[in-house]
Amino acid sequence: METPLHLTTQFSSLGWGRLLTAANGAAFVVHALVQKDRIVGGVAGHWRRELGLKVFRTHPLAPYNGWCQIGMENFDASKRQRFIMEGQQALASFLKKEYHLVSLINPPAITDLRGFLWAGFYLETRYTYCIELRDRDRLWSRLNPDVRTKVRKAERHGWMFHPEKDAESLLELLGKTRKRQNYRIPYSDSTLRSLLDNLLARKLISIFAVYVEGSPAAAVAIFNDCHGVLHEWLAGTRVDETTTGAFQYLFWKVLEFYLDSGKGWQSLDMDGAGIRGVSYMKSHFGGKLLPVTHALSYGMAIMQIFRRAFKRTGIV
Repeated sequence: METPLHLTTQFSSLGWGRLLTAANGAAFVVHALVQKDRIVGGVAGHWRRELGLKVFRTHPLAPYNGWCQIGMENFDASKRQRFIMEGQQALASFLKKEYHLVSLINPPAITDLRGFLWAGFYLETRYTYCIELRDRDRLWSRLNPDVRTKVRKAERHGWMFHPEKDAESLLELLGKTRKRQNYRIPYSDSTLRSLLDNLLARKLISIFAVYVEGSPAAAVAIFNDCHGVLHEWLAGTRVDETTTGAFQYLFWKVLEFYLDSGKGWQSLDMDGAGIRGVSYMKSHFGGKLLPVTHALSYGMAIMQIFRRAFKRTGIV
C-alpha cells in the first residue's frame, strides 16, 4: 500500500521567481508534493496579505509557473492518471486550507486539471500562441503575407536590429505603449527598471530593439527558459507614419536570432492571446494556438469577475 501523499513547504533558488516576487513586495515560496520522502511535484509562486487575506499567486507578467509533477516515467497510463489526479487534489486541498485566495496559471502543456476541479477550484481557459523554432524556411512560409511585406520593407529602408545591453529603449517604448493603450503594469517605474536590470545581469532575459533613423521604434524582452522554451514578456512600440511594421520586423528578427544561436531553443511562447487586437496580430506569425488553464479558488474567481465587471462600467 502506497504512502499517502502529503505536502511540505520549502524555498527554491529559482532566480527569476525570486526577483519577480521581490518586485511585487511578496514572499517567494514553493509548495512541494512529497511521497515517501521524495518530491514528486508542486507549485512555485508568491504570497502576501491583501486586505487582511492570505493570497497565493503564480507570478504575474511572467512565464507560467503553475502545477508540475515528476517521477511518472515507469507508470502505465492508468497509474499515471491516478497519480496526477491524487497529486492535484492533495495540493489543491492544502492551498485552500493555507490561503484565503489562490490563483495558478499553468503551462499550455498541462491540459488536464480535473484534480483541482474536484477539489473545488474554478478553471478558466485562456490562450497563447507557440512558435516552433526548427526550420527558417518553414517559419518564413508560415508568416502572414503582410508580415513578410513589412519585413522586406524594413530591410530595404535599413532599419537596424540588435540585442540591447540595458533596458532604456524598452522602458522608453513601454511608457509610450502604456499611455497609448491605457493599461498599467503592477510595478512602479523604479521597481521595473531595477527588475529588468537584475534579470539582464543574470542573463534570465534578453532585450532586443529595432531602430528607425537612429531612434528606437520597437523593443521586446524575452525570458530565456532553461527547458528550451522562450517567452515573450514585455514589449513596447512607437507609433507614427515612419515606424509602421516595426514590431513585425522586430519579432521576425528575434525568431531569426534564436534560430541562429545554436543553443537548441525549441519554441517561443508569445505569452497570451486573449485580447482581440493582440490575438489577431500574434496569429500572423504562424504559431499554434494553445489553451492555458487558470486554476482559481472560488473566492479569487468571484473577485476577478467583479473587477472585470467594474472595468466595463468604468467604475475602476
